[in-house]
Amino acid sequence: MGRDETFFQGVPLLLVIEPVSSTILLALACPDHQAETWGAVLELVQEQGASIAGLVEDMARNYEKSQKLADLSSATVQKDVWHLLRDGSQLKRDLRRSAYKAMRTVCKLERQLAKKWDESGFERYIEAVAEEKVAIDQYDAYAELLPHLYDALEMVDWRAGEIRDVETADWLLTETLTLMNSLSDKRIHSFVRTIRNHQPELLTCLDWIAVDLPDWQTRLSDILTSPTDTDAFQRIVARHWRLQQMLINGHKQWRKIADETALELDLWIEAFPPLDAYASELMHILDAAGHTNSINECVNGILKPFLHSRQSFRNLETLQAYLDLFVLWHNMRIIQR
Repeated sequence: MGRDETFFQGVPLLLVIEPVSSTILLALACPDHQAETWGAVLELVQEQGASIAGLVEDMARNYEKSQKLADLSSATVQKDVWHLLRDGSQLKRDLRRSAYKAMRTVCKLERQLAKKWDESGFERYIEAVAEEKVAIDQYDAYAELLPHLYDALEMVDWRAGEIRDVETADWLLTETLTLMNSLSDKRIHSFVRTIRNHQPELLTCLDWIAVDLPDWQTRLSDILTSPTDTDAFQRIVARHWRLQQMLINGHKQWRKIADETALELDLWIEAFPPLDAYASELMHILDAAGHTNSINECVNGILKPFLHSRQSFRNLETLQAYLDLFVLWHNMRIIQR
């Protein structure tokens, strides 16, 4: 299950959502969002009949304590990687701005020296050139490493359709962080420290996949007796799933390769019609092992316009009543896409 918190006019709204169907299991307007409150929310979800096997959540500090209070220590946790990747991209932009700022400083000093030479200005120029080189080198090195960080946190390699295993992904993540930490910029060090603090819970989704995948592979081998064919079919389905995720997220530049992969999958199913059910099952396994909390963010985006149109509520009780109506509407409506 995914959990997240948002705010309306300073009031915390705590949401628990089943990520595959996007069903809102609970939405509560609470006086605070402390660990005790979240613990009570998780207990209420369980009292309503849900069995929580795992949680997808962001890096809020009170989540771990709330899980213990709700007696969910056995539930595994996947930390939302979207926020980390967003912060990583922002850091890249910050480093680029720093490099350009250093370059502008050098150009300004060059113009001043061209007009009037003086020794103190030349010393400042030498220092500025050195700072410019450091800033450019930091940006170049970080920009080269950032795609490897993205790659380490992927569930499926879109190039080959390989479903990642924890050992390989953790190795790639550790090596990338080590190289990033060797850079001198303190902002990079802070970013690496944040990732390392949550590293054990960034790849839980791969453990979730590993639970269901062997049984699927065993049953698939009854249809495709050749191990080569079994592996090829698994890769094409996983690659198709990953590319479809890119299109859903608005990356239209992947349309051509996604269509080619979809056609290749259709040819497999045309040759062996029973594979259609196996393809759907594997995509469901990948959907269920979410590594981001995007569905919660999506529901938040749907909810906020409704709340803002109301502008305000008389008290917490009327806000909760409105939330209940929203949950009823959301859970009953047919989602077209």
